[in-house]
Amino acid sequence: MNVFISSTFTDLEEIRRNTLNFFYQFAMTPLAMEVWSSAIDDPVKKCLSRVRDSNLFIGIYGQRYGFTPDVYLAI
Repeated sequence: MNVFISSTFTDLEEIRRNTLNFFYQFAMTPLAMEVWSSAIDDPVKKCLSRVRDSNLFIGIYGQRYGFTPDVYLAI
């Protein structure tokens, strides 16, 4: 099972690490930015592709808003 994990990173680093470890214990595959290889791909396209490839989406929400791509600011 592929699990997409979404959150801001710096403020929730420990929670993300614990979440990744939880899913590894059950032989699930976390699709999280810290386990991706670096690439030239557009980050938004890469994230959306990973979300489509996942069976479960986990959103972890804290005190920060995260990244908003310029293309969505005009909406």
